[in-house]
Amino acid sequence: LVFSQKHGFYQSPISLAITTATPGASIRYTLDGSTPTATHGTLYSRPLTISKTSIVRAIGTKSSSEPTRSLTQSYLFLNDIIRQSASGARPAAGWPAGTVNGQVSDYGMDPDIVNSTNPEIGGVDKVKSALTAIPSISIVTDLPNLFSTDSGIWVNPYGRGEAWERPASVEMIGDSGPGGGFEIYKPDPKREEALCAALARHQLQYQFESYARQLEFLSSDADVLQNDLFVSKFVALQAKDGSLRSTCTWTQTVECLLPKTDSIGFSVVNEEKTKATFLGEVQWKDAVKILGDQMIPEPGMYPPRFRTVGFPSKEQLQRLGIRV
Repeated sequence: LVFSQKHGFYQSPISLAITTATPGASIRYTLDGSTPTATHGTLYSRPLTISKTSIVRAIGTKSSSEPTRSLTQSYLFLNDIIRQSASGARPAAGWPAGTVNGQVSDYGMDPDIVNSTNPEIGGVDKVKSALTAIPSISIVTDLPNLFSTDSGIWVNPYGRGEAWERPASVEMIGDSGPGGGFEIYKPDPKREEALCAALARHQLQYQFESYARQLEFLSSDADVLQNDLFVSKFVALQAKDGSLRSTCTWTQTVECLLPKTDSIGFSVVNEEKTKATFLGEVQWKDAVKILGDQMIPEPGMYPPRFRTVGFPSKEQLQRLGIRV
């Protein structure tokens, strides 16, 4: 799907077209923050006029095909943001009007700040300027993810662990990154060695846990098992000097789903498929140069995995520096 207007701050109404390059596909959209599906949302037929702060979420569907992932764009109008819910009323139906599980939802902008005649406190121009002085983050999720008595994370603030994670769209608006988006700080390894080492440990731990959960899910998926796929493990290693790296194994005779790691090991099995022999290991970036056509990104999978096509030939392995 393609949105004709990028998310951001606007002062005048805009015309928003949503298009798809897939013939025969339909588009459904929502304006209340809920996730559109093949049966939920308004069927798109013509460009939308956006004249106030709006969250547009859209999905593409086609009979006998998997729907696209939901795309979200936030269009912000300062003139109504500074006046939103000035009386404290809930934004719309579905938002709690009182307390839930003892948690209070305090809506709106404070009119005493917005309307202040003291420039040291606020005022319309001061508030508008402040709202655009730094990038804004728009987080959008279905209301039950926040306010459901049993499962909403806003009204169950003591919930902890993976079971309390909820799907959401996150956009950074007003940043200076190339083309917009998140701009990630990368420390200098020469001047900030300790910080780089700490970040590397945290990143490896996060990747390890994410791939472990994914492996458990994929290994229990009947469709995956019927395809005789080998779901390769994400292996985290620490050298004697304390450096960290990750690796995985590409195994002969079976189609593999490889995690994205620092390196790849190659393994062959005997005819009885009872014994595996490790051939060697190469850097991921070097493998991609020679085997990229045999490492196909698996669509819609995160953390990313790559489906193997066949197994490297003797010549390819030798080009990678692996003696066969």
